[in-house]
Amino acid sequence: MARVKNSQPQKVAKPLGVADGFDFETELVEEPVMEEVKKPAKAPNKPPEEIPIVESDGRTYSKYYTPQPKRGKKGGVIGHPPVNDEDRKIQFSVSCTQSQKEQYQAAAKKDGRKLPDFVNRALQEYIENHGLE
Repeated sequence: MARVKNSQPQKVAKPLGVADGFDFETELVEEPVMEEVKKPAKAPNKPPEEIPIVESDGRTYSKYYTPQPKRGKKGGVIGHPPVNDEDRKIQFSVSCTQSQKEQYQAAAKKDGRKLPDFVNRALQEYIENHGLE
């Protein structure tokens, strides 16, 4: 069978460019703006409020915190009571490898302690045994 060639030329769509549709022959015309920009009203300067400092049990509290715990509907205490500075615990980090951490956790489990308590006790024993008090 013979192949019939399409005698009509195919119309190729011209790709659109970035500047298509712009007329570069026109001149720039600036229109004057009739409305003036209003400045926002400035709020009157107020002196900053003095935050009273409350001291209780040797600790300093701002006015936004009350050291007295809230009471629940049934008379129970909500939240934690204030703690003295001697009893207050802090956190710090220890750098170790993952295998060392697993070793410490296994030793703490055998000793019946949690890891932070185990590390704290180990440090105390080290200080006592080496006379570093």
